[in-house]
Amino acid sequence: MEEKYRKVFFRYLFKILDLKNIEDYLISNGINYITSENNMCNEEKSCYAYSKYFYLLNEINLLMLNNEEMMYLRVMKSDDDLNERTINFINNTYKKVVFSDSTGKNKYYGAISENFMAKDNQIVLGLKRDEMGFAAHKLKKVKEIQNDNVVIKKIIEKIEKNSCFDIKVIKYNELFEKHKRGN
Repeated sequence: MEEKYRKVFFRYLFKILDLKNIEDYLISNGINYITSENNMCNEEKSCYAYSKYFYLLNEINLLMLNNEEMMYLRVMKSDDDLNERTINFINNTYKKVVFSDSTGKNKYYGAISENFMAKDNQIVLGLKRDEMGFAAHKLKKVKEIQNDNVVIKKIIEKIEKNSCFDIKVIKYNELFEKHKRGN
């Protein structure tokens, strides 16, 4: 059920944050994404069908839902278009489901570094891209990587500053993903 909620909540964010247009912009600027679904964790797989770059990092705690909300979650179809009732359900539940044990303290989503840090009361998205060109089998030059990083930085600023949510976007590349899997 957590994955079902995660999937629907991510689809909701994907729509509200207009991530489809952002992804199109990333693609048009030659920023590659990591394509191997087999190398993803469950959180990423539940979002993968909707996004080439983004996935939700927050934990989901369904214990905070009341009986009526749990019943709706059970009957809700996660692959249906977001209808008004589902949008209202997400609007009314995400704060208690995503921030159930929030204290406003820092939480790490990777190495203990500011690069992977967010407040526990923020919506946290991972932005995974093929920084070096390994997935595309075409190694990028340093200048290309620097240009990509400028584009990525602008995209992250746009998402974080222009959102109606308190949101944090954390960048991951193929080297971090390989390390995370222990390869």
